[in-house]
Amino acid sequence: RSHYLVIGESGSGKTELFRILKQVYPNTVIFDSANCSPKSYRGNSTLSDAFMSIDVNKPSFIVFDEFDKCVQRGNIGDLGSMMLSECLKLLEADGPVFVGTEHNRTMIDVSNCNLIFVGAFSSLKKNRKSNLGLCSSPVESKDAPITREEILDSGILSNEFLGRINDIIQLPAMTQERALKILEDPRYSPATRLSEQYGISIELSHEKAVEFSKLTAKYGVRGVNNAIYEKIADTLFESPDSKTICI
Repeated sequence: RSHYLVIGESGSGKTELFRILKQVYPNTVIFDSANCSPKSYRGNSTLSDAFMSIDVNKPSFIVFDEFDKCVQRGNIGDLGSMMLSECLKLLEADGPVFVGTEHNRTMIDVSNCNLIFVGAFSSLKKNRKSNLGLCSSPVESKDAPITREEILDSGILSNEFLGRINDIIQLPAMTQERALKILEDPRYSPATRLSEQYGISIELSHEKAVEFSKLTAKYGVRGVNNAIYEKIADTLFESPDSKTICI
């Protein structure tokens, strides 16, 4: 088992990255952990529910999306700390765990499950010292690699949690150049996914792709996805039988 912490600011393509992983390796689950609660809280989803839709007999990836929102909720009862304890149980488990509700609980073996914790961790967006080369002086840069010590000093995650993480992966911010490459590559373009979802052909011009790339760099893939969706909705409202939409 290997476990990873993936950090990237909003719009950097974190969720999209793991959607592609799921296409390549279907035994992958992308689980929204933002609104999870500990097992003691009835009526809410728990982190262990993420294991219910995978084949645990094969190696699998469990992606806990929006993980920073899951563990940074310092409300009544210190919910964030309790959720971190729930994470530790999953990280330490090397065999059976219970999943599901108290009325419909199932025991599954998680020894083949690799856990990936994904979040923006916006409170870590500060200038950090970074050496650009041999014998160079440290310079301030928000893109400098985030260290375990910095995360520990922030108080967001505990040393027990970080000690069970194999690697910390920091994604670069989305740029207009990267966004344009994504938009014009049919394997990854949001237009392709929406075409499959609605059963229509979406043709995206280069000029529009450039325009959307600026939007993507600012608002992320979700922003351009919504912009394309609006075009689809407007076209289908006026012409419900349309099979091709040119944008």
